[in-house]
Amino acid sequence: MADFRNAVLNASLDQLDRDMAGVIAATAVAVGADRAAYSAARSLDAEVLAGALQHLHRAALDPVLSRTLRSQRGLLDEVRQRAAQAKSISVPKLVEPRRVSWPR
Repeated sequence: MADFRNAVLNASLDQLDRDMAGVIAATAVAVGADRAAYSAARSLDAEVLAGALQHLHRAALDPVLSRTLRSQRGLLDEVRQRAAQAKSISVPKLVEPRRVSWPR
């Protein structure tokens, strides 16, 4: 962890889910889908894991992490499937990303 410029004291559940998805994705890049999935399933309760898995797609992740994942197609889908299976939950539907347009 190096940059807290976007940190908030009282994050919403949605923000926490996105942050957890980022942690799972970064772990998968570092150690592979299997280890990341089983680590997440072992350390998170079912509700937290399901929330994170809903946000585990490139559009919801930090731009730097998203660029890193370009060369690893299928990694996030594999992590989602394996983590849900390891926790004995169904794979949740992905949350649609929201686009924001700033007035010019």
